[in-house]
Amino acid sequence: MKIKFNHALTVVLVLLSSSLSFSAYAREWDYVGLSYKYRYMPGRSSTTYAYSTYEVLPKIYNGAEAFYAHRFESDVGLQLGYEQSRSEQRTHYFTNNEVFLGPTQHAGNYSVISNRIKAVQVDMVGFVDFLGHLEVIGQFGFSVMHAQMTGTLFANGVTTNLSPGKTYKAIPRFGLGLQYFFGKTPFGARFLGTWEGTNYYRMNLTDEDGIRHTIRPFKQSWCFTLGIVAKV
Repeated sequence: MKIKFNHALTVVLVLLSSSLSFSAYAREWDYVGLSYKYRYMPGRSSTTYAYSTYEVLPKIYNGAEAFYAHRFESDVGLQLGYEQSRSEQRTHYFTNNEVFLGPTQHAGNYSVISNRIKAVQVDMVGFVDFLGHLEVIGQFGFSVMHAQMTGTLFANGVTTNLSPGKTYKAIPRFGLGLQYFFGKTPFGARFLGTWEGTNYYRMNLTDEDGIRHTIRPFKQSWCFTLGIVAKV
């Protein structure tokens, strides 16, 4: 999936700035919402540090996201959110000479890793009226993410606790979406597609020799949320 991130980010920033000129009938609003969140976040590989987590880590995460947003008269707002995914587990059987955390693995060795994503989000949000009750949303901000991971490696008859480190890391994020309110009611629906720079996340893992490795386990994330929103 080859997308020029600078172009997508430009669209978000244009929405945030252009919303300043669409405020003839604007007023301040507070929003609360709850959404289902789908996250595609595969593991990454590093030839420099000789590890691969692409096949070892779960790639798809299902969870929920709650948010509160304050929208100013300028149609620009500030949004705070919290995300928590379901704990996803993946078992991977290594092929002969496959590399994981430095040492090469033998056929029959395998790993069992579970991971849950928790994050607090802070975003600047812009709203542009599109068709009456339908609005385009652009957001840009950051997320303080924690990968709550547990892992075990079964290698050559020895069981090793990978002892994942408890790391909290700020990562960039931006997204585009739509928000629609039903008639004159304060209730509506919101859909967002978001890119998150989870490739900046770092954590520690221990190999079967007891050596601690600092790695960047994830590639970038593509996230989609769909849920309800209410004016309060």
